Amino acid sequence: MLSQNGLYRLSTHGSVYFNYVIEKFGIMQFYNENAVPIYSSQFLFVKAAIALNKVFASSRVFDIRFLGVVYYVFFLGAIYLLTRGLTASHRNVRNYVLALIIVFVFADTAFTIPFNSFYPEAGTYILMLYCSGLFLLITRKLVKHHRLTTIAFFAASLLLIAVDYHNVPLTLGLLIMACGLLFVFKGRLAQVYVVIGMLALIGMGAFVHQTVATRYQSLNRYQAFTHGVLQTTEPSLKVTAGGIDSQYALMKDNDYYPNTYSAILPDSKYVHRHLINKLNAAWITGYYFNHFSQFLRLLDDAAKNVMQIRIQSVGNYDAAAGKLPRAKTQYFSGYSLLMQSFYPRKCAFNLLVMAALLVVYTIGMVNSFRHRNIEGVLKFFLVLGLSTVVILLPIIDIVSYGTYNLSRNMFPVAVSLSLAWILLIADWMNHRLWGMPAKSDHPGEKTAK
Repeated sequence: MLSQNGLYRLSTHGSVYFNYVIEKFGIMQFYNENAVPIYSSQFLFVKAAIALNKVFASSRVFDIRFLGVVYYVFFLGAIYLLTRGLTASHRNVRNYVLALIIVFVFADTAFTIPFNSFYPEAGTYILMLYCSGLFLLITRKLVKHHRLTTIAFFAASLLLIAVDYHNVPLTLGLLIMACGLLFVFKGRLAQVYVVIGMLALIGMGAFVHQTVATRYQSLNRYQAFTHGVLQTTEPSLKVTAGGIDSQYALMKDNDYYPNTYSAILPDSKYVHRHLINKLNAAWITGYYFNHFSQFLRLLDDAAKNVMQIRIQSVGNYDAAAGKLPRAKTQYFSGYSLLMQSFYPRKCAFNLLVMAALLVVYTIGMVNSFRHRNIEGVLKFFLVLGLSTVVILLPIIDIVSYGTYNLSRNMFPVAVSLSLAWILLIADWMNHRLWGMPAKSDHPGEKTAK
């Protein structure tokens, strides 16, 4: 990320970059021979921050806080859209309380701390809020120009998929949400445009997977094996039954780029020929199918990390603050601390929660059909899209990456769960829970053309 955007680390000991927040980076003044094509939409935020830095600070030293400012400006827009989409059209005490709940949840420091870093979670978080906020505005008919808002939704969705190759599985959830937009427009041409937008989402997901994910194919396969398949008793017997040499069971918990001595080099031709080339998705899926109890344990491990929102591997203070290495700030962290302490850490609980929400919003969809109102229909597709992320992403991550870096890989699941909870609370507070529009809504508006 640094070299791709023309930045480099200043002369600082490597471990400091994890123990403390580093504010200063050098801006390259010469041809960048290490530059590679950028396939991440995150560079849009970084380039904007570098431009501001050059105007207001220095053309040689980049201050990471400019990136934080850029993220924060976009974050405020996302919070505004989400709050407007969730609250009723009239100002009253109930809606002010709801707005405070939204801020309490989504302005939590655990969500916003990546803003002052190059971690892709910052872009993922902001764009997920934009997608949900824009979709809710269309759902509740709070905008005059449905077509422009729909275009903005697809644009935010495309950028979300392109932030990080780990976001490619989010494509399915976004596609399900987009299916609901077909009910917004009566005109055949407008529906064709929605279908084109959906095809663009599929194309973006395929493009990111092909151009970025394939670069890390060997790394991901190896760590899906060492941090997933081998996480069991007597792994040598089980992998031998799958046609893998039992010697590779000794690589349990090893990384592709080990920090210490490794008996076998993962990136060697020998390992590629006899191990990595055999570890495709079909082999790993078949293994977990034959060892389903192990797979369920790994899913529970993923569930334990769902609400571990804060990135644990780095500190939140700069070195001048005098804090211990990797110290974490507790400022405005009420929501994340509550979830971390009390949220059940079982995969089955997440399944039950999303199943209950789907039942509620399925009933709402039926009632909306009866009253010729599409709000409940669109909310059903929103909840179904969020449920897809919550249910499928842990499965995909276990198969693709094992338990490596689970807390970061589960970040979209935490955001999706939070959005689902807030939607439920908002509909309950404004008496819209079962697909019955509140008096303050716009039941008389016709479907957009």
